[in-house]
Amino acid sequence: ITSTQATAGTWATAPSGLSKHPFFEKELEFQTPHNNGADVINVGMDLTAGVFKLVQADGTDFNVNQPGYIKLPSTTDGRYLYLKVREATHLFNDDNHASSDIVGEQFGEKTGVVAFERPFYLYAVNSDNTNSGLAFAISPNPTFVKSPATANIGYHGNPASTPSDNSMFFLTDTNVTATHNAKPCVRIGGIRMSMSASDDWNVKTLDISEGDGIRPDPFANKPFLADVYLEVSSGTAPGFSAGTSYYILKPDGLCMMHFNLDALVVAGTGSAQIQAVLPCPAGLDGMVPQFQHVGNARHGGATDVPVYIASATTGSRRFFLAKGYSGGSYTSFPASDVTHALDEIQFYVNYQAFSRE
Repeated sequence: ITSTQATAGTWATAPSGLSKHPFFEKELEFQTPHNNGADVINVGMDLTAGVFKLVQADGTDFNVNQPGYIKLPSTTDGRYLYLKVREATHLFNDDNHASSDIVGEQFGEKTGVVAFERPFYLYAVNSDNTNSGLAFAISPNPTFVKSPATANIGYHGNPASTPSDNSMFFLTDTNVTATHNAKPCVRIGGIRMSMSASDDWNVKTLDISEGDGIRPDPFANKPFLADVYLEVSSGTAPGFSAGTSYYILKPDGLCMMHFNLDALVVAGTGSAQIQAVLPCPAGLDGMVPQFQHVGNARHGGATDVPVYIASATTGSRRFFLAKGYSGGSYTSFPASDVTHALDEIQFYVNYQAFSRE
């Protein structure tokens, strides 16, 4: 069995006569990893009039006689199987549709705050080794090998009860929170989305050059503009009007971040320590480079200081910044230090944003 690169949003077009091949007549035929053919066959993506949908490789709907095939881990450990995609109902309406299915699904974003374009990964989830138990979901997390807990699962019109970047949103109007939690899954592609101030998501035009589509490692080395800013627990956080920040999220969950804020327009006030809000969470506290010199800052218009990561909380996007470290302790970086028009903050940091459970 071979796979071919097809049009944007498709991968692994089914060879002629595939539906009659005896292998595919055995819906639960277990296969060893060295003899399993292509991972995804006759599956593509379509985005039309605000409806994101999984379709056949030629863009038409699935049906019983023209299915897609997904190779997934079995619910029996150590085994794999092919499941058929036969329904034309694996879809959701986005913000461009009159009736959005995904409004209110925050993932890890702050409610009411516009979120920049960011990568989302498409997963196939196997609940019970049957075709009817096959479902699809999207998530900001590229590292899942099993679906998350019930509280982190959303579906049409029903956002996850505990939203985070470790949530999955399922492409169905069926309640799957109790049937598809903690089930084997496989990443099969990706899309890009941005969020409006009304907590609704817009799927970006599918573009193969951007990494969208059915492919093993979407966005593997693509830089994304980062929506980064500063916060403080009290007082006023410094605000900047210039500087380009970006990040690359690797398939293994490593975030490579370049943080750059320039041209101060809001002076900081108060003694609270500055927190940098990043586009990806800290997956594991011990994997954040705390107390390492990661960049530099200028405050007071003339004083240059080294920037350190003082601390980060697992699952949080907020890193406390320090302006020095010596003898096992750091020097606090309060908001009131950043008041001059020439002040700026820059740092580079690689950290594990997502980790396989």
